[in-house]
Amino acid sequence: MAARLAHYDDGPSSSAPHPLWILRHHSPVPVTALAFHEAAAQRDDEDSDDDEDAADGSLLLVAGDADGQVSLSSVATYRPQHFWQAHAKGSSILGVEALDDQGGQYHRLVTHGRDHKIHFWRARKTSSQPPPSVKAASHAAEDQEKAGKPELTVTIEVNALNFCRFSLLHPTPGQSGDTAFIAVPHTLESGWIDVYSVDLSSGGTPKAQRIHTAIGKGMLSPGGLAAGSSAASGGAMSGGVSRAPITMSLHLVATEGAGLAILAGYEDGAVRLWKTKKAAHESGASSGSAAADSSAAWSLVWEEKVHRETVLSTCLSYSTDLLISTSADDRLALFAQPTAHPPNWSKANVLETHKQGRSSLAMLPAAQRRRSGNAKEDESAHIFIVGGWDGRARLYRASPAADSYDAEIIAVLRYHKESVQAVALARSADDAILAAVAGKDGRISLWKHGS
Repeated sequence: MAARLAHYDDGPSSSAPHPLWILRHHSPVPVTALAFHEAAAQRDDEDSDDDEDAADGSLLLVAGDADGQVSLSSVATYRPQHFWQAHAKGSSILGVEALDDQGGQYHRLVTHGRDHKIHFWRARKTSSQPPPSVKAASHAAEDQEKAGKPELTVTIEVNALNFCRFSLLHPTPGQSGDTAFIAVPHTLESGWIDVYSVDLSSGGTPKAQRIHTAIGKGMLSPGGLAAGSSAASGGAMSGGVSRAPITMSLHLVATEGAGLAILAGYEDGAVRLWKTKKAAHESGASSGSAAADSSAAWSLVWEEKVHRETVLSTCLSYSTDLLISTSADDRLALFAQPTAHPPNWSKANVLETHKQGRSSLAMLPAAQRRRSGNAKEDESAHIFIVGGWDGRARLYRASPAADSYDAEIIAVLRYHKESVQAVALARSADDAILAAVAGKDGRISLWKHGS
């Protein structure tokens, strides 16, 4: 059982930080998804040695809203380079993400909407401009017209009768081919999980195929937790009939031997690890056919009911050494080495924040944790941000403590009057932490912490 520790998160009592900038191009439509994207910098002068400006110009922010619109904005100019109707009007965006652009002329974006579709897009790159004056924002429409609307390259039909966004396993750098993998709730039953492969090779049109289906089928008891679990089960009811708890959050990761693992948060407050020994490309399905029921190829490695309410979000470090989960309750759960087998539950730490409703979560990517050689940051620590129903976003530092992780608040970001629905983190060229926070007001606040 995870150790529990009283943890008050009112934050530092020193002077409150102020937003760096407010993006309003989605307002008044609520913003529901955010992701930073660090693209290859576009330079007009190959002899330029201003590395810091080039790095800042390459940082972009992808945002999606409750009306199916998506934007791709420059953090250097605060202007949208692309702003389009990516999904059906009225269909909220569940998730957005960018793939490595491979130094080409296009950004590669993935969007997931409540219209039961995941889209892959190619968005033409535009040149970075100097930081704008207030009047410069009027040129946003001109930039978008020059860039043109992003091109839709492939669509995956999925089940969006839930609140779970996709999990994207990016192509492995240095390997032949360009195949990504996506995990989503099962087509018919939101308590199970499906996995798709997407061939993104530049030689032709991307192709998607479902390679694993119904993961979790037959392995969860009607009350939710697996038979024999020591954790208390909380039955999930639908029309008076017990069913598997709905999948709320997913993280698809690669394991040794080209296998796959999925860390998932559920409606019943539990977090579970699923693993398969099959290589990622093995499915048993013939080309062009639907994958057969592959639940038997997956095993439930561990489960822990750490939350009293539904899991709202989870975040996994890029090195997979730390998993964090949030819920409608007041808890933050930190799991050290979550993909290890067998698990050591003395490594799980649950923090009582005494603030209910942690609706969104993001972690600073490992590749961006430090740019310069003189940064004072502890390389073993992780920086993460949590958005809450109280309109605040809290920036944390998670550090190893004995065989677990502990967390401390390093900043409380106060701007939004209503619930925070999406957050994202990145690193600036001067080693500062950049945070994007979006709420029901349709605004995106940008923050800079440290340097």
